[in-house]
Order: sequence, then structure tokens, then C-alpha cells
Amino acid sequence: MAAATKMSFDEFRKMLAQRMGMPEAKFQPKASFLDDLGIDSIRMVELLLEFDRMGVKVPIEKAWEIQTVENAYDFYQKYA
Repeated sequence: MAAATKMSFDEFRKMLAQRMGMPEAKFQPKASFLDDLGIDSIRMVELLLEFDRMGVKVPIEKAWEIQTVENAYDFYQKYA
């Protein structure tokens, strides 16, 4: 179920940090999930599953476009 109001970037970043078990400060807009955060494809699938639980339906063919924290937030904004 989608939330009535969408999260701000800071709220979204905090949620990502909690879900990934990493310091929030690492989740800067241009941070690459793979290169900067060390998040592999399995963890990205976990993130997509979390999006699904939040009511964010990212088309599977678009999922690999999520490379940075900013990309993830853009997809959240677009598909929530």
C-alpha cells in the first residue's frame, strides 16, 4: 500500500540506511550502490522487494537503471 504522503529525500535516505544497515551519511545523492556503498545485486533485489512492500512498483525492466541513491529516490517518486 502506498503512503498517503511521499517521503522527503532525507526520510528516504534514512530508510535506506536502516534497511541496508549502514550509516545514513553514506547515502548521498550521487553515491553509487555498487562502487560507493558496496551493495551487490542480491542486496539490490532486497531493496526492490522493500520498494514493493512500500507500494512502489518499479517495472522490472527499469530496475537496473537504479545505480545511485538519487536514482532510487527518483524511482520512488515516480512509481509510488
